[in-house]
Amino acid sequence: MASHEFGVIEIEQVKLETKIGVLAWEREMKQTLIADVRLGILSDRVFASDDLSDAINYAQVVASLRDFAQTRSFRLLETFAHEAATMLHEQFGAKDIEIYVRKPALIEGVGSLGVRVRRQFGGAQK
Repeated sequence: MASHEFGVIEIEQVKLETKIGVLAWEREMKQTLIADVRLGILSDRVFASDDLSDAINYAQVVASLRDFAQTRSFRLLETFAHEAATMLHEQFGAKDIEIYVRKPALIEGVGSLGVRVRRQFGGAQK
């Protein structure tokens, strides 16, 4: 992730249920994805205020990711990761976002398959 002036929030191993896959049978059932998310801290105000209103609420990030996954269907992990990063930017105002999402592999001898996307959004933070 690009270095962020104020630091990075890390939320790891979030279990998400969604319909995803290139093959039709894959999209007929919900599958578990695991996501690691990194969000740039919005401003240095949080360090002085120690107030949640100046921070990104971790529980809300997880709830938003779970709702996003449960209410959408995707063919590709790449699309899921890109759209999840965009949703996190829109809902929480973070400008620097990295998401690594993976699912158990269907390929013999491979534990999981995943995609990592990094997005930097311009404009004022919320």
